[in-house]
Amino acid sequence: MPSKFEHYLRKAVYKLGSLLERLIQESIKLKADLKRQRGIKPVVAVKEQFSSQKILQLVKAAESEILKVSLPELRHKKALEIADGEPLLLKSFLHRGAQLSVAVEMGSTHNVKQGDETTGYHVKARVSALPFADESIDYLVARLATPLKGNMEHAVKELSRVLKPKSQSVIVDYHPYAQFSEPEKTSYRTVGMSLRGVEDCYKLCRKYGFRVLGLKEVFLDEHMRNCFSADEISLYRSYKGTPLLLALFVYKIPSQRKV
Repeated sequence: MPSKFEHYLRKAVYKLGSLLERLIQESIKLKADLKRQRGIKPVVAVKEQFSSQKILQLVKAAESEILKVSLPELRHKKALEIADGEPLLLKSFLHRGAQLSVAVEMGSTHNVKQGDETTGYHVKARVSALPFADESIDYLVARLATPLKGNMEHAVKELSRVLKPKSQSVIVDYHPYAQFSEPEKTSYRTVGMSLRGVEDCYKLCRKYGFRVLGLKEVFLDEHMRNCFSADEISLYRSYKGTPLLLALFVYKIPSQRKV
């Protein structure tokens, strides 16, 4: 074999070997990154670590963050708030000029003196069977982050029934991947699962005549640190960044065929 040919052959083999080595190292690094970012990992459900009262406290804090958004002008309009417990928006509806301000309370533990046209009215009802005529409400805020809402599809269908076309609503619920699973069960999540969950929310709204104008996700973050005592700080740090609530800002599409 000619020496010159042998020299170039060895040089080519050396370069090829170096290239393969780099490719192997890059492959190992990429595999490690994917495992960290996309791998399925067990996450202890929030409900296993937090009491019902603590979850309620966090939900209220998250709702306050969502409802900071300005209310629309409600002059000569009928406004409705749906919640489990004390309503938050009755007076705000009236301050924005609402002709009628009503709170539907899904629970039975909150007892309040019946209001009037100057303070707002209170009604006990299920979100899946609201005591209002079809297309009779101009603006609606549904705070559904509670087990009392029942089937979410039934709730959204009923909200669509009572809301007038071309009207807006805010629907607040647990985030699709809020880890509020049953005790003694483990939740599993991967990167991308929450996106598919949010897409399901969009599909449900479209099915019942709503167009989603925007959304807001609320996570357990610094704003909720004061919900934890000094003895609970380690628990807060462990769950910081956990998704809690999802708010959908929706518009009732006119002339939509009822489902």
